[in-house]
Amino acid sequence: MLKLNFKLIGPLICVRPIKRGHTAGGIIVPDKFAPQETKGEIIALGEGIRASDGTLHPFNLEIGDIVLYRAGPGQEVDMGNEKLIFIQREHIILVYTKKH
Repeated sequence: MLKLNFKLIGPLICVRPIKRGHTAGGIIVPDKFAPQETKGEIIALGEGIRASDGTLHPFNLEIGDIVLYRAGPGQEVDMGNEKLIFIQREHIILVYTKKH
């Protein structure tokens, strides 16, 4: 597990990608043919989005949420032995609900 030694500022979200691996039939799909959406776990959140009038709107997300986000627009960073993606809120397509 990665120990976070950074604090996000502004409207950034840090996501740990969840590896796709194989299809249901066991076929390995190369990244260039993979879907344009990626699943990941939120591991850090910035302060939120600041409106033009200066009002801060916190994210309606939580650390640990599993999200589906558009692949490509974020900044990929290697931290230790983990790959992290830094994205904006508008790149998140959906949040998976937790079953109780």
